[in-house]
Amino acid sequence: MVVLSIKANKSSDCKSFNFFETTDSYDVSNNPNGWGAPNEVTGDATAATLTISNLTTSVQYDDIDLFATGNFPTTDTTIFENIDYTDLLVGGVQQLTSDNIIPDGIYKFLYNVTTSTRTYTQACYITATCNILCCIKKLANSVEIGECDKCNESDSQRFLEAYAQYKAMMFSAAAGNISQFNNQYSCLTTFCDDTCADC
Repeated sequence: MVVLSIKANKSSDCKSFNFFETTDSYDVSNNPNGWGAPNEVTGDATAATLTISNLTTSVQYDDIDLFATGNFPTTDTTIFENIDYTDLLVGGVQQLTSDNIIPDGIYKFLYNVTTSTRTYTQACYITATCNILCCIKKLANSVEIGECDKCNESDSQRFLEAYAQYKAMMFSAAAGNISQFNNQYSCLTTFCDDTCADC
């Protein structure tokens, strides 16, 4: 039986996601749950959709029809779908512009492939923190390093506290503790006084 495998990441400019199907082809020894006989083949699929949700802000974006691209489902693990601001809709309404950085949070990617006999489902999770990292970088830049008696302790303290909170937040994300991540993220936002739009 096919068992879907997927992965996702954010682009280097933090303005889009890349989605990959990594199920690959059937191999009796190395990949018995891949696409291909004796399992179902990708040509048996009648639909393939992707649902993206931000679990921190509780925003679920409209389903993305990957089947319509002609690329999914696939056995080619190098193919990816770039998902940018034009794809992130809620109720058919675009939520971001080309200038927007992806909102921070833990994102769930839910991939469904339907054939004539069943629906295969798989989920993966990634963390986006580009906006809060911008804030932390600005806090770091505000710290004046010179002779010890000239250090600005308040700026140093703010940066160190924010950085420690960020690292703790990322450990929470890695552990799958969404509630703790959200609480720590909320705390981190109190360190940020501006929109960081110039990052």
